Amino acid sequence: MQEEIQEIAGFSTEDHDLLVMDGFDDCIEGIVERFGQDPIVCYNKQKVLSVLKEEMTAEEAYEWFEFNQIGAWVGDSTPCFITKGEKTCN
Repeated sequence: MQEEIQEIAGFSTEDHDLLVMDGFDDCIEGIVERFGQDPIVCYNKQKVLSVLKEEMTAEEAYEWFEFNQIGAWVGDSTPCFITKGEKTCN
Protein backbone atom coordinates (compact mmCIF):
# COMPACT_ATOMS: atom_id res chain seq x y z
CA MET A 1 0.00 0.00 0.00
CA GLN A 2 2.86 2.39 0.76
CA GLU A 3 3.99 2.22 -2.88
CA GLU A 4 0.46 2.96 -4.10
CA ILE A 5 0.24 5.96 -1.76
CA GLN A 6 3.55 7.29 -3.11
CA GLU A 7 2.28 6.86 -6.67
CA ILE A 8 -0.89 8.80 -5.82
CA ALA A 9 1.08 11.50 -4.03
CA GLY A 10 3.69 11.90 -6.74
CA PHE A 11 6.45 12.20 -4.15
CA SER A 12 8.24 10.03 -1.60
CA THR A 13 6.12 9.59 1.50
CA GLU A 14 8.82 7.77 3.47
CA ASP A 15 9.39 10.77 5.74
CA HIS A 16 5.68 11.10 6.54
CA ASP A 17 3.49 8.96 8.76
CA LEU A 18 0.45 8.66 6.50
CA LEU A 19 -2.43 6.87 8.19
CA VAL A 20 -4.73 4.68 6.12
CA MET A 21 -7.99 2.95 7.00
CA ASP A 22 -7.96 -0.82 6.54
CA GLY A 23 -10.37 -2.00 3.86
CA PHE A 24 -10.85 1.40 2.24
CA ASP A 25 -7.93 1.56 -0.21
CA ASP A 26 -10.27 1.98 -3.19
CA CYS A 27 -11.78 5.05 -1.48
CA ILE A 28 -8.53 7.04 -1.45
CA GLU A 29 -8.96 10.18 -3.50
CA GLY A 30 -5.48 11.59 -3.04
CA ILE A 31 -3.02 13.22 -0.69
CA VAL A 32 -3.66 16.64 0.89
CA GLU A 33 -0.66 18.90 1.36
CA ARG A 34 -0.89 21.67 3.95
CA PHE A 35 1.49 24.54 4.67
CA GLY A 36 3.67 23.81 7.67
CA GLN A 37 2.10 20.39 8.25
CA ASP A 38 2.68 16.87 7.01
CA PRO A 39 0.54 15.60 4.14
CA ILE A 40 -2.49 13.44 4.94
CA VAL A 41 -4.54 10.84 3.06
CA CYS A 42 -7.86 12.06 1.66
CA TYR A 43 -10.79 9.67 1.24
CA ASN A 44 -13.89 10.07 -0.89
CA LYS A 45 -16.76 10.23 1.62
CA GLN A 46 -19.35 8.78 -0.78
CA LYS A 47 -17.11 5.79 -1.58
CA VAL A 48 -16.44 5.15 2.12
CA LEU A 49 -20.17 5.18 2.85
CA SER A 50 -20.77 2.79 -0.07
CA VAL A 51 -18.27 0.31 1.37
CA LEU A 52 -19.92 0.55 4.79
CA LYS A 53 -23.39 0.04 3.24
CA GLU A 54 -22.24 -3.36 1.98
CA GLU A 55 -22.26 -4.55 5.61
CA MET A 56 -24.99 -2.41 7.21
CA THR A 57 -27.99 -0.20 6.51
CA ALA A 58 -27.51 3.32 5.18
CA GLU A 59 -28.39 4.79 8.58
CA GLU A 60 -25.95 2.50 10.39
CA ALA A 61 -23.26 3.26 7.82
CA TYR A 62 -23.64 7.01 8.29
CA GLU A 63 -23.61 6.68 12.08
CA TRP A 64 -20.50 4.45 11.96
CA PHE A 65 -18.78 6.93 9.63
CA GLU A 66 -19.65 9.92 11.82
CA PHE A 67 -18.40 8.32 15.03
CA ASN A 68 -15.56 6.01 13.99
CA GLN A 69 -14.06 7.64 10.91
CA ILE A 70 -14.65 11.36 10.50
CA GLY A 71 -15.18 11.63 14.26
CA ALA A 72 -11.91 9.94 15.13
CA TRP A 73 -8.88 12.07 15.90
CA VAL A 74 -5.67 10.05 15.93
CA GLY A 75 -3.20 12.92 15.69
CA ASP A 76 -1.91 15.23 13.00
CA SER A 77 -1.88 12.41 10.45
CA THR A 78 -5.62 11.78 10.79
CA PRO A 79 -7.06 11.31 7.28
CA CYS A 80 -9.57 13.75 5.81
CA PHE A 81 -12.67 13.18 3.72
CA ILE A 82 -13.92 14.97 0.63
CA THR A 83 -17.49 15.25 -0.58
CA LYS A 84 -17.33 15.56 -4.33
CA GLY A 85 -19.95 17.61 -6.11
CA GLU A 86 -21.01 17.86 -9.71
CA LYS A 87 -19.48 21.27 -10.39
CA THR A 88 -15.93 21.68 -11.62
CA CYS A 89 -13.68 24.69 -12.02
CA ASN A 90 -13.11 26.01 -15.52
